[in-house]
Amino acid sequence: MADRPPWGAALSKTKLGSQDINVLVLAVLYKNIAIPLIWDWLPHSGNSPTQMRIDLIDDLLTLVDPARVKVILGDREFVGQAWLNALWERGLPFCVRIKDDTRLDE
Repeated sequence: MADRPPWGAALSKTKLGSQDINVLVLAVLYKNIAIPLIWDWLPHSGNSPTQMRIDLIDDLLTLVDPARVKVILGDREFVGQAWLNALWERGLPFCVRIKDDTRLDE
């Protein structure tokens, strides 16, 4: 893992201005800056669909070798077995913040 570059990627869901336009963004992290790389418009407010997140990751992997990704970061809304399995199956290390009442098993 020592040969991985000093950058990662982060998923974030954000609103544009005061309008209720939700965007799912995958940004490259470089020297304390998040640079938007790939995004998609959410068809509704609330959490992003798992498949939409997986599609963004797959789009990233058309540009970058998975071995070059240091980490995928995500907040509490970016959880779920199918999502985390997709990251695992693609060989992507990840760090996801979880709610304090979340139970984990093996």
